This record gives sequence, structure tokens and C-alpha cells, in this order.
Amino acid sequence: ISNGNNSAAEITGNEIFFNRFPRSGSKDMVAPGIGVREKARPVIYNNLLYRNGAGIGVLNMDSNAEPLKISGNKIFENYMGGINIRGGDGPTIDNRVSVEFNEIFRNMAVGIRSIKLSEVVIRFNEIYENRKAGISLWDVKKAKVEHNEIHGNFTSGIRLLDVPDVYVRKNHIYGNITTGIDFINWKLN
Repeated sequence: ISNGNNSAAEITGNEIFFNRFPRSGSKDMVAPGIGVREKARPVIYNNLLYRNGAGIGVLNMDSNAEPLKISGNKIFENYMGGINIRGGDGPTIDNRVSVEFNEIFRNMAVGIRSIKLSEVVIRFNEIYENRKAGISLWDVKKAKVEHNEIHGNFTSGIRLLDVPDVYVRKNHIYGNITTGIDFINWKLN
């Protein structure tokens, strides 16, 4: 299911599986089950997403008054990861995401990856047994990670790289292979 620029669909109650196409010159399978681009802000709720390139893939996420809402989904065994979100470039971009009440497990890469976003809220999810980190946030201005069950991921439970304003509380993080929380490029103000 593809969501082009400025769309605002409600995507609910679907079973989406085995959507994959190879990246040019590579064996990587990259097609998402649900794709979101630029200013699109669908509500993605209560779907079953498995064996896709990515369960949910967001590309060049641009400014919008509404956050992208991903809630109540079961996302597993996707090749490039469960939820992959990449924001657009620019210092004035306001792109926000809310990821709540999902079960994200056994993906071949990261459970949730967010890159270049202004704000991410991740709460009340169960994230486990992913081949890389459970949650990986890179170059995110503000993040709130709370009330999640994060366990058995093959690297860290939570990986934070260049996240200057982060609030991590009341998570149950255990049994991850390298570490529970991995802070990279961390500065105390």
C-alpha cells in the first residue's frame, strides 16, 4: 500500500505480506508492505505485516502539522526491518512520528529505525528478537521512549546516535545481546 505526498488514508485491518523487490545491483529486498512518502500522514492501525522488504517504510518525511501514527500493528520477519523511517533534510523540517501498541519481532534488521526526525514517541510496544537493535534512533532532535517491552534483540535494546533531547523511562529492557541502551555521540549539557 503506497501513500503518496499529501495523502491521508486510514489503513486498518489488512494482512500484508511478501512484497519485495531487489534493489538495483543488490540482493537486498526493499519493498515495504506499507510505504509513506513526503507529507503523507496515513493512520496505520491494526495491520499484520510480514515477510516484506520492510513492514512499514517511510521515505523523505517532510513537515506536516499532523504526526504520522503507527499503532496496534503486528510486524515481523521483514527483510529490512519492522518500521524504517527516514526524514527529509533541512533545519526547519517538522516531522513527528508516534509508534504505539505494536508488536515488532524477528525482523532481519532493526525493529524500529528512525533517522532525521524532529520528534519520535515510542511507547507501549513489545519489540523483541530482531537481528539488530530493537529501537535505533539517529539524528533525532527529540525522543520519548517509554513503557516498552524490549528483549532478545541481537545487538542493543535501544541505540541512540545524536539524539540531544531524549526521555527514556519505565521500559523493561532485558536479554539483548550487546547492551540494554547504547548511547553514541552523547553530550551532557
